[in-house]
Amino acid sequence: MTAYEPIAPFLTLYTDGSATAATFGTITERDAGDAANDAIILQKLGRIGWERLYDFRTYYTQGWGEGDGQPVSPRALASLYVFLDNLELQPGMVPSIYLLKDGSLGLAWEDTAGDEVELSFYPQRIHFYRGSDNTELEVPTRHATELSKFAKHLSSSL
Repeated sequence: MTAYEPIAPFLTLYTDGSATAATFGTITERDAGDAANDAIILQKLGRIGWERLYDFRTYYTQGWGEGDGQPVSPRALASLYVFLDNLELQPGMVPSIYLLKDGSLGLAWEDTAGDEVELSFYPQRIHFYRGSDNTELEVPTRHATELSKFAKHLSSSL
């Protein structure tokens, strides 16, 4: 396979039925479901959120930060995708995504009243905090159906 320098950053090339992502002149293999996951991230977190997640997955390897940072947890990332796919946000609500030192992912935004909403996606659980009423709870990530129900419940309460 010949690698061409991309014309635009984050260009996805399709060759011989396999998808590859070309960025900064490099080629990395992509999983079959990455296009669908990219679409979810772009729809819910926007271009900046997609770029931040790309950076976390690509450049934040073992030892980032002060040497003790962990790479993105694949299980936390899978939970994030399922959750976002089922989350319905009010227009104008665009969560910010961030990476925790243990490789977990977080989302934060303000609800319609301007109060803080935070979610942390760990490999085994999701931690939720809502500032309007100081609600804090955790949901296990064992089953996608639990995540779907939690996302739908959260959507109805924002």
